[in-house]
Amino acid sequence: MSANPNRYQQALSLLRQSQQRGLLSPIYHRLRRLELLAHKLQVDLQAPTVHIAGTSGKGSTSLLVSQILMSAGYKVGLHTTPHLQTVRERMQIDGQLITEDQFSQRFEHVYQQALQIEAKSSYGAFQRQELLFMTALLHFQTENVDIAVIETFMGGEYDPTNIIKPLVSCVTNVDLDHTRLLGKDLISIAMVKAGVIKPQVPFVNGAIQPAVSELFARRAEDLGSPYIEIGQKHPRSAKSLGLNGSLLTAEVMNQFFYDLHLSLIGQHQIQNALMSLYLIQVLRSRGWLIADLAIRQGLKQAFIPGRLEIVDHSPLTILDGAHNPAKCTALAQSMRILFPKKRIIMVFAMKKGKDLLPSLKPLTKIVDKIIVTRFSERKGYATTDLAKLVRQNGIPCTTRLDPTKAYELAKDLAGHDGIVLITGSLYLVGLLRCLWHPVAYDGTLQEDHGKLIFQPGEPQALTDRLSWEKEQRG
Repeated sequence: MSANPNRYQQALSLLRQSQQRGLLSPIYHRLRRLELLAHKLQVDLQAPTVHIAGTSGKGSTSLLVSQILMSAGYKVGLHTTPHLQTVRERMQIDGQLITEDQFSQRFEHVYQQALQIEAKSSYGAFQRQELLFMTALLHFQTENVDIAVIETFMGGEYDPTNIIKPLVSCVTNVDLDHTRLLGKDLISIAMVKAGVIKPQVPFVNGAIQPAVSELFARRAEDLGSPYIEIGQKHPRSAKSLGLNGSLLTAEVMNQFFYDLHLSLIGQHQIQNALMSLYLIQVLRSRGWLIADLAIRQGLKQAFIPGRLEIVDHSPLTILDGAHNPAKCTALAQSMRILFPKKRIIMVFAMKKGKDLLPSLKPLTKIVDKIIVTRFSERKGYATTDLAKLVRQNGIPCTTRLDPTKAYELAKDLAGHDGIVLITGSLYLVGLLRCLWHPVAYDGTLQEDHGKLIFQPGEPQALTDRLSWEKEQRG
């Protein structure tokens, strides 16, 4: 059947409408209304899944787990968030994006069923991310996947993905991000993310903070969930292969893995690979047939757009969607190791509400000049504000409102032997990635968590918000 671009655009229009319709929907009804929608769609919430949460690394870990499972011969669904260029990236099967026709058909069906539930219940309107996730589950079930790897959106307990009953769940790490919504300290954030721990379901903890680990361990014990802690464990050896990734040897749950070639670039990806090995080992213990060769092939073949992605060689141009302190620190460390003596010109923009200074600070230590730009007048920090902050940190800076012109200037300044680094925002990375990988861009359909869930005058940290909403119910 030929593609119908008009129908796809109509589906995207419905998706935009859902952003407005779901503004006032109470978060404490989220999982209940999603369960009703799953029942109406006859989506099996106990189908085999792996549930992956965390501040950073959850996207990479999800990709690695799915790649290993594919190499083992399974048909694998992958739900990721956010997307770079097209919303279809969020729902893939065996590495293939959902087609425009498939998305249109399934999203329309989900949307119509959601409207029927809204008309008969008092649980509020469905929010955009809820409809997208249900579309992904419907797609996976319709196409008869063997297993699906599910990355959370932002939090844990009240995340739309938390309606599934997984085979194993994990938190890759806990750090400061979305502090306005999840809480301003690590324990508050960890309390929210601990919601992915399910009764009697194995849980793997990748956090390194003792207080956070204690919280997770206590929750797992209360729920009777087998608890596995990675903590400060590191591979027995890890050797950088530069732009070819890393070579690592690790002991995971009493099994040695020797000289695994991880294709993903960057020191931080080693910890993500370690988490993926733990998750695979849990699946093996539950009867899933995954050979050592599949693990080797999966790690070697993995690729993630927009994460230390090289898109050009003249000059060397790198895209990385780092947008919080932990990710920007990891990016800076990787760039320092990979390119210790190279001149680096950075094109930078950041979404409003992000922790700007802690994110920018590590990057200022590795770059020679910063070109500040924006991807959206409404969603991005003003270039004047960004430029002022950059100059206060002693880094030469200039501004260009147009991201494409910012990149062209960065190319000229880098010269043939320099490097252009584009980072600070997935919006920016997705927009400029279209220069090398053209696609109908709909990056404006990213989550806007602050608008979707919270209203002016209401508590915004999720731990405070839940108590407030209970009071409103009386």
